[in-house]
Amino acid sequence: MSRTVVDVLCQYDLYSGNIMVENREGGSGAVGFSCVSQREGDPYRLTTTSDNLIGTPLAVDTDWTCADFILISLLASDAMLPVDSADSDFGDLDAFVTTLTSGSVDAVVSNPSEVAGQLEAGTRAALSFLDSAWSTNKPEVLTFTELGYDFSFPLS
Repeated sequence: MSRTVVDVLCQYDLYSGNIMVENREGGSGAVGFSCVSQREGDPYRLTTTSDNLIGTPLAVDTDWTCADFILISLLASDAMLPVDSADSDFGDLDAFVTTLTSGSVDAVVSNPSEVAGQLEAGTRAALSFLDSAWSTNKPEVLTFTELGYDFSFPLS
């Protein structure tokens, strides 16, 4: 995402200086977020993120929280997709939602690109699309809204 932003800034001459994108590996972004948070007030340090900005400090001890950052813009969102084993007893979203309360769920909510290969191979089946509009990849899978649930959950 950072490289795409830099490309756009350069393409439209929105910034005349040099921009360096630096990867900081480790801890689902924790290392990179720490690097940026330690430079509070530096207008030349930015980071791109997803929901791991919220989740990472809840799961591990970090020297920052999401409150240490100023969110500038939502550049993209990625809808989530509940899927189950192709041979499971769910078959549809209502059965999946019902089993959530019983504690017997054998399924996952995932980013479509993370399960695309499994869907194509037939080892997983898409139950619904957790956004208000579906992509052209699987138009036969209904959205939560189309199924009567007033809810969407894109990964931002």
